Amino acid sequence: MRLTVLGKCRPKVIDVKEDLALVERKKHVVKLDGLQLAAYRIRVEKVLRDLFETNETLQRIKRGQPVSQTDLEALTSLVLTQDPMLDLHDLVDYYPDCAGQLDLAIRSIIGLDAEAVHERFTSFVQQNNLNAAQIRFLDLLQNHIAKYGSIEVARLYEPPFTSLHTDSLDGLFPDEEQAHNILQIIDSFRSPEPGTAVA
Repeated sequence: MRLTVLGKCRPKVIDVKEDLALVERKKHVVKLDGLQLAAYRIRVEKVLRDLFETNETLQRIKRGQPVSQTDLEALTSLVLTQDPMLDLHDLVDYYPDCAGQLDLAIRSIIGLDAEAVHERFTSFVQQNNLNAAQIRFLDLLQNHIAKYGSIEVARLYEPPFTSLHTDSLDGLFPDEEQAHNILQIIDSFRSPEPGTAVA
């Protein structure tokens, strides 16, 4: 870097050498919130919906099936060809509830196939004699998972899930085995840890 300092007589040139080992580069993540995040979500959703019919990876994510890291990288590249300013890797920063898993972040935008969600709850409903409030709770739960791709357990203790019983899951399903089985079903919508091999 050359700086020229003007003096009274003649310009003085100072040559400062940079040590490349000391140069730091960091990725700046823009924090989106409110309307910005909503607009970003709409933009991502449009690109993904346009690709959905022809992309097997997106179809598998929507069905709740595991996908490999290679599949996700190919999808990310494809999205970049559609919109060069849209890097799917940024989704894990904008959707922190997805535990750093890109497929969960994508699923939180495109949702899950309602039939695939219903199938996971069917055997539980058939094996248990449930009352109307319990069935309604499971309907709310299935709708939420179909729309957002998964649910955090803490969310169960907020409206609308507390509208049927103030203690939500605990109050509606006092049988610990039933409550445990519901939590296992919820957990089944989570993806394997990143890097897990998929056949």
